[in-house]
Amino acid sequence: MLDTRVIGKKILELRQKSNMTQMELADKLFISYQAVSNWERGNSLPDVTKLPEIAELFNISVSELLGENNSLLESAIKNEEKEFIRMNPEKVKEVKNVLPILKPNQIENIVDEINTSTDFSDLLEMLPFLSERKVNALALILLQNKEYNSIHKLGPFMNEDDVYKIALALIDNNESIDKLLPFINEDEISKLVLKLHDMGKDLKNLYPFLDEKDLKKFAGMLHKQAGLSGILPILPFIDEDDLEEIAEDEYKKNGLKNFESLAPFLEEDFLAKIAKKSIHDNGLKSIKPLMPFIDLDSLDD
Repeated sequence: MLDTRVIGKKILELRQKSNMTQMELADKLFISYQAVSNWERGNSLPDVTKLPEIAELFNISVSELLGENNSLLESAIKNEEKEFIRMNPEKVKEVKNVLPILKPNQIENIVDEINTSTDFSDLLEMLPFLSERKVNALALILLQNKEYNSIHKLGPFMNEDDVYKIALALIDNNESIDKLLPFINEDEISKLVLKLHDMGKDLKNLYPFLDEKDLKKFAGMLHKQAGLSGILPILPFIDEDDLEEIAEDEYKKNGLKNFESLAPFLEEDFLAKIAKKSIHDNGLKSIKPLMPFIDLDSLDD
């Protein structure tokens, strides 16, 4: 790993030995003096295009400047990094050492030469340096190679539309999309819920990612299709007011027959109101399923 402090100290010593100010060095390299200051303090490194300029300015080699020989970096300075990795695939392990100073296109050139099935762990460290377009291309390669377990690791580095498309492809291949859900927007999550519902898939892991409007809509659809039993998994995620609407609709259709499954998610005041209505409509015995969930004061009433 390139040591920013060691390289920064080397630049500082070379500059002082040449009796040059930070501003003078910056002017010669056509950069800001703040950049030079950050180098010398070990806060950052010169990028790959500046290394040969600095080395030439102080009449030393790039290896002397860095304090080590790095064949990959020397190839990158000549814009031959792609050819280097092609001829020396084992050297891909060295890429992580020089990522901060390589140009984005150079990193992508290296990625193009990596076999995802054997070196995906090496790719992971490069993801923050890649464009969304390139990450999406990698995801498609993983899909094509059926390396489904690796795809979710790309989620944080892709845009939402691309993640959604990858999720659809995973569903079509009967693969889980759970680990991609945090990277998909709510509107598209709603579409995925409907698709998975039509396929008869388990949806419980998707509910926390739906907004209140979609939860209400989907709960209403499930309630209409399968009754109260159909909405049990979604109950903990439904807004209080929306749940009360569903409860009132359930009461109109079936009374308090299956209300004990709804009761733990409803407010005591609402339960007391429903209980009074049931007593009026069906007599005192009808509220037996609700009694464990009604507060004592309401029971006294």
